[in-house]
Amino acid sequence: MTKDKKYRALVSLTVLSAILVASSIATKVFWNPPEHIPTYYDRPTSYWRDSIIRSSERRPLGRICDESEADVDHLMFEGDQTAAPVLLELANDEDPRVRAFAARSLGKRKHWDLRIVMTLKRLKKDAEFDVRSNASEALADMKQKAPIRLP
Repeated sequence: MTKDKKYRALVSLTVLSAILVASSIATKVFWNPPEHIPTYYDRPTSYWRDSIIRSSERRPLGRICDESEADVDHLMFEGDQTAAPVLLELANDEDPRVRAFAARSLGKRKHWDLRIVMTLKRLKKDAEFDVRSNASEALADMKQKAPIRLP
């Protein structure tokens, strides 16, 4: 091989290496697999958040609720334990309507764990009255139903 061919091969190898390094960095930066996102009935937290906000607007008297509003009612009243991770995430939302809904719904659970109790205690100190009120009612209901003393 001549010097010119060796030089070209070295430059080509360097360029190829740089492209591979850049693509691996771009893959790590731009293609991060999502962290575990809680779902309920195969719908992510964002779906439930949007449904809560839509259903929180006043409905005219006698208006039949649409499917998303029925879903929100299902999330709240079912008492299904699989909804708890979504509700715990909704309790951290910036919208007070969503936090108030989450507080009320967490109180409807059939079984509670320490995360639910601690979340409701935190919501009891929220800046918004509706959130505080719903969290207080939920904790009061839980204390009545609990077979042991809640902290």
